[in-house]
Amino acid sequence: MRLRTRSRARKPPDRPVRVAQVCATSDGGLWMVQIALGLQRRGFDVVAIVGSDDGGTAAALRKVGVPFVAMPQRLWRYTRLAAAVGRIPVIGRLRYAVDGFYLLGTAIRMARLFRRLEVDVVHTHIFSSMLIGRIAGALARVPVRVAMIASPLHLESPLLRRLDLSTYRLEHRLLAGCEYTNELYGRVGVPERYRRTVGYGIDPTDFDVAKADPGRVRRELGLAENTVVVGQVAWFYPPLEPPIAPRGMEGRGIKGHEDLMEAARLVLEQRPDVRFLVVGDGFGELGERHFDAIRGLARQLGIEDSVIFAGRRADLVDVIATLDISVQCSLSENYGGTIESLLMGRPMVATDVGGMPEVVMDGKTGLSVPPRDPEALAAAIIRLVDDPELARRLAEAGRAHVLENHTIQRTIDGVIEAYHEVAAERGLARAPFDGPAAEDSIGSLGLMPSDVLFTESS
Repeated sequence: MRLRTRSRARKPPDRPVRVAQVCATSDGGLWMVQIALGLQRRGFDVVAIVGSDDGGTAAALRKVGVPFVAMPQRLWRYTRLAAAVGRIPVIGRLRYAVDGFYLLGTAIRMARLFRRLEVDVVHTHIFSSMLIGRIAGALARVPVRVAMIASPLHLESPLLRRLDLSTYRLEHRLLAGCEYTNELYGRVGVPERYRRTVGYGIDPTDFDVAKADPGRVRRELGLAENTVVVGQVAWFYPPLEPPIAPRGMEGRGIKGHEDLMEAARLVLEQRPDVRFLVVGDGFGELGERHFDAIRGLARQLGIEDSVIFAGRRADLVDVIATLDISVQCSLSENYGGTIESLLMGRPMVATDVGGMPEVVMDGKTGLSVPPRDPEALAAAIIRLVDDPELARRLAEAGRAHVLENHTIQRTIDGVIEAYHEVAAERGLARAPFDGPAAEDSIGSLGLMPSDVLFTESS
């Protein structure tokens, strides 16, 4: 979509604040779309800058009427030649210099875009967007620059952490997506004045169990009405490799699908009547290979007849409602898919990594287990299968907790408060955040999970 903007000389002094929501993803990012539309409804002039114009993110932005620009936001070039050069001792380090020039060139192009769009606030999501956007925002002298941290993974990776810590002062505020990420920033020396927690939430309006149709999904997948179904909804991201991978995560997918398969084998030894539903597709070519590898692992473990790989689904609310137990067994995470499942009243088992224990509190709103521990994961699943009353009680408490603490309305309130803080600190003559008064609810944003197929590391 080509945006036409007036020259800076002709800009009316009382126009609304223009916020650039910058997110590299082409699929996923429902939370970014909801934040963009929520800010628009609160009186801001919002434009999104996304990775491409032909993915699910762009489709959702078109549906809700948020204008956007498609601009690739990669930190380096992914080519076989570059990978081969990078493996050569000593000489391979030259690749980092080339990557640095590539990053700078991308940031300069984005800075020019910010100037052309007359942006007042740069608000980035996703690590690559954050790094490029903060350099571009500083070059363009954008008055307010904030980064919303969608995942703690880069702080757990020595290389990515160094990139972040060497540039974070170009931001005015770091909005940690969960308390865990905020604490991580504190541990590595980021002063408190730079950071605050603004959790990613979603609009609960469309997550209505009464309106879902799990029966249709079960018939389609050949599942009997009384079959106990355990499932995970997540992208198959490429396995992490050095130097990006945090310690202990080398060669493994971040969503823990390997552990889910091992746990499924253990569960099926005791409860052969249970079925596992794995929803999600490979993220990119390498993600597709990981997807195939996990299917191969299911065959290797002899459980392929009890595991359904459903791939990408557009009817996500109905699919979640199909689950008797929802699992998120990530190795690193913000909230993962816990919020969606709890809103649908599904009993949750989640690993105690990142921000997930803030949502799935062990014994209160779900069951929490250590990462990379299939035995503990299997035991928690069996516990909920064998104790439906416990499962029901945890699910009810989980839904209540999400409705109180993790809605998109709370997220948008937190974002606007952060904009206000920066404007006050910087003594901006025109604090254009004095628009319409905050509403108790912005209502349904007109989005379903089918519009943006999955939330990516939210």
